[in-house]
Amino acid sequence: MLGWDVHVYRHDQAEPEHLLASWKTSAFGLKWIDELVAQGRAKDHGGSGYPCIFTMGATVFLATTRGGLPRNGSPLTVGENYLLPPGWSGEVAWNAANLAACTPDEELLIYAWDQS
Repeated sequence: MLGWDVHVYRHDQAEPEHLLASWKTSAFGLKWIDELVAQGRAKDHGGSGYPCIFTMGATVFLATTRGGLPRNGSPLTVGENYLLPPGWSGEVAWNAANLAACTPDEELLIYAWDQS
């Protein structure tokens, strides 16, 4: 497992025009989503990593990511042509127009693609 390529969509629709945010993260970079699922604040809709599918309210997502992505305990990952430091997550690419239009009660769709 190398990590994840994560995409968050508005309107519960995985269409490019609904993209709210995207980023890459290392192996344990979805742990915070799993914790929200365990707390009943997000839903896991399954998937085998191609993709894994989650939903959560915009209020929960935005409050959780306000200061950046939550830290994760991913180990150092070394490959033939890459090195991911422990706990690595890339910068979040926000779609400013979709962020400004997002309503607090909106349900967001999260796709997490396995990068193995």
